[in-house]
Amino acid sequence: MLLFSLLKSKSWRTHKVTNFPVFLSRENDLESVQEEYFNPRLAEEEFNEDEDFSDDSSDDETDFDIDFEFSELDSSDRSRVETFIRKTCGCTLGVEEKPCSSTFLLEDIIDCRNNCAELESSELDLVILVIVQSAINCDEVSSSGRKETKRQWTRVTLSFHGHRICLKTFLFMHRLHKTRFYSLVKHYRKNGLTLRMHGNTKQLPSSAFSVETVERVIKFIMNVAEDQALLLPGHVPGFKRIDVKLLPSSLTKCKLWKMYHDASTAAGHVAVGYSKFCDLWKQLCPFILIMRPASDLCWTCQKNNNQILKSANLPEK
Repeated sequence: MLLFSLLKSKSWRTHKVTNFPVFLSRENDLESVQEEYFNPRLAEEEFNEDEDFSDDSSDDETDFDIDFEFSELDSSDRSRVETFIRKTCGCTLGVEEKPCSSTFLLEDIIDCRNNCAELESSELDLVILVIVQSAINCDEVSSSGRKETKRQWTRVTLSFHGHRICLKTFLFMHRLHKTRFYSLVKHYRKNGLTLRMHGNTKQLPSSAFSVETVERVIKFIMNVAEDQALLLPGHVPGFKRIDVKLLPSSLTKCKLWKMYHDASTAAGHVAVGYSKFCDLWKQLCPFILIMRPASDLCWTCQKNNNQILKSANLPEK
């Protein structure tokens, strides 16, 4: 307001003409200040935002028009479903005695197959057992008129989304084989709604050796170590264990296994293989090792070490 009062004052109007250019420049400066700080300005950013919004909308429209590419696995499974629907299952359980596979949409069958593929084997077994529980006819005796006979085949009425389907369509939609489905039905009739367990669960495999055979292997390794192993006092360089027993480097595990195999065969006992012999050695006798060529002792040191071992249990005299 102070600036406006100066501009409108009489002193400025009655000023000398010689000073007119100076006041004119001041007037221009004041007008620029007025336009900069006091006059309402149009928000340029709003126009820019409108322009950007129009561009973004066009970009969004183009983004929604992009087609998604399926992977090779998805495309192959989709083509397999399309082939199944085109060839149909061949039954007459659908509407107007048409195949039941023609009553479902392509996406419904694909979703069912994908859901079953994501499940583990035990989870899929439980799902099929629940379906069998609701669809099976557990009556073991079939009555027709006055005659009652023992039922030889189990009757299972399968359905999907309220529509009855045949066994072929059911197996295809749930990624099952006929043998697995029949074994699940047999398991349900015998054990009810429980998960299946493999026959070898909590049992030793047929290739497992007896305790006596394992004990003979360990006894053979220990006897060889007592006869030929070197017990060096203190920590042995290159070996982490303190109680290590070092066999001479001239011996190998293959040679020792051949000696063990020949002795067991001559005695009429069962002999383990070479790989099992090495595994038992590593698991039960890790302190018995074979010297590395670089850590082997010379003949003088070996004789001195043998004398120390022989004098271990002798009296001081």
